[in-house]
Parts: sequence; structure tokens; C-alpha cells
Amino acid sequence: MKVTGCSFFLLMIFVSVHCSKTSSKKGTTNPSLDDPYIIDIVLCVEVVNNKPAGITTVFTEHDEIHLWIEWDNIFDRHELTVEWINLDGNLELRDNITFTSDNGRQVTWFAIKPGIPVKKGSWEVVVYLDGIFERSLFFEII
Repeated sequence: MKVTGCSFFLLMIFVSVHCSKTSSKKGTTNPSLDDPYIIDIVLCVEVVNNKPAGITTVFTEHDEIHLWIEWDNIFDRHELTVEWINLDGNLELRDNITFTSDNGRQVTWFAIKPGIPVKKGSWEVVVYLDGIFERSLFFEII
């Protein structure tokens, strides 16, 4: 079979169109009923009466940044570690707290006031429970 320049060109368009289609990944899991889990997690400008106020992902250099987490199935003693990572990928602060709950529900929160000069740009906060990754959130300091 002889391939002409025009046929080759059409073949390349066909291949490139089919190779550039959008793809996706899917998955499901059955978490253990005994494992603690996060009900809600947000970043906000303050915590009022143990509730997040001013929920946002964009902060100014003057803001105090709060990470607020609501947990369920918390019966044993747990250690929560939070890492605040700046736009350069460097660990800015690691903080932790040990907690438990009488009824299985718990609210925890952390607050940071970035140092001066503030590194403006994209940041990440990473949450670990008992040394196991739970969540990460991205936010901006403008």
C-alpha cells in the first residue's frame, strides 16, 4: 500500500485527535466503620464559637489563617499534625495537637500568622492523623 503525502497528513490528524481526547480516572472504596473521618474542612479568617467565619482560600499578608476541621468517629486518643508549606515548597511551620472525644465528634483548628516578609503566592496546608495523610488544601496569599 502506497502512502501519499496527503494520506499521511490525514492519518496524522486522525491519530492526534484520538490521542488527545480527555480521559478520567475513577475509584471507590469502603472505608472502615471504625476509622475516624473528616466531616468538613475549611480555611477561614477566624473561628467564632468554634465555627469557621469568613471561609476563603485567598488571604492577605495581614490575615491570620485558620484551618478548621470537624471530625467524626473520634473515640481513641489521636495526634493531629498540620504542615504549612510555602510557595517554594518549604515547610514553614509544623504544628500538632493530641485529642479525643467523649461522643465521637470533635472540632479542631489551627491558626497561623505568616512571618514578615510574607511569601505571597500559592501555599498548601497538609493534614495528618496519627501520621497518616488525610487531606491537603491549597490557598493564596496576595
